[in-house]
Amino acid sequence: MLVKDVMTTKVVKLSPDNSVRQAAKLMFDHHVSGVPVVDDDGRLLGVISEGDLIRRAELCSEASVLMADMAIDPDDRANAFIRRCSWRVGDVMTANPVTIEEV
Repeated sequence: MLVKDVMTTKVVKLSPDNSVRQAAKLMFDHHVSGVPVVDDDGRLLGVISEGDLIRRAELCSEASVLMADMAIDPDDRANAFIRRCSWRVGDVMTANPVTIEEV
């Protein structure tokens, strides 16, 4: 069996600038658990999954933000907060996914 025999060919996709809310709606509407994230030229940048959305929600809770900030170098706190509480796909996606050719 080849990958092309089982792969999905009509793939929905997102931009890194799409909102996390748009990503969740797209996954729900299309009954998928993950969506590729591509740049303007169609190059794959990453994948956003239900797991990425769940982790974002967990990490952005007030208690975990306070606990996590205690262990972070002060210079990195702003970037860490943005990463945990971002509303953009590009900030919460899994970058550099493993890919495979269709044949």
